[in-house]
Amino acid sequence: MLDSEDVPITCPKCGHKFRKKFGRLASDAKASCPKCGLVIDAKDVARAKKSVEKGIREFERELSKLSKRLKR
Repeated sequence: MLDSEDVPITCPKCGHKFRKKFGRLASDAKASCPKCGLVIDAKDVARAKKSVEKGIREFERELSKLSKRLKR
């Protein structure tokens, strides 16, 4: 669902700004700065991705319920 979305990253060492796909960050759990090579830990991304996707599914279910009630 969110795999193709870009995540903006700023390297904490050199300040270089770059983007990585959300799905790639979630599966690799790290990102390397293309300028200085620093490996940035992204292990929390997989958990955040699951949490966001769960929230989206719950929101969609609630919208569906509301839509059905409004049609009555």
